[in-house]
Amino acid sequence: MAEVKTSLRGIEGRLGGIEVSLARLDGRFDGFDKRLQMIPNVWQTIAIMSSMLIGMAGIIFATANFLRP
Repeated sequence: MAEVKTSLRGIEGRLGGIEVSLARLDGRFDGFDKRLQMIPNVWQTIAIMSSMLIGMAGIIFATANFLRP
């Protein structure tokens, strides 16, 4: 019985340390939801990528017409 009590006291001590580290981490994730909302969804990503591709095609087309002799 004494061994069980000793091991339980050791577990309690380690749990106290875990609680302290979790309390320290609690304030770090306050703005995490706001940062997640800033990530674009699938359709926004598709729109961004397609506009970039169209822009690059325009630049290539203009450069090719400019450099043609």
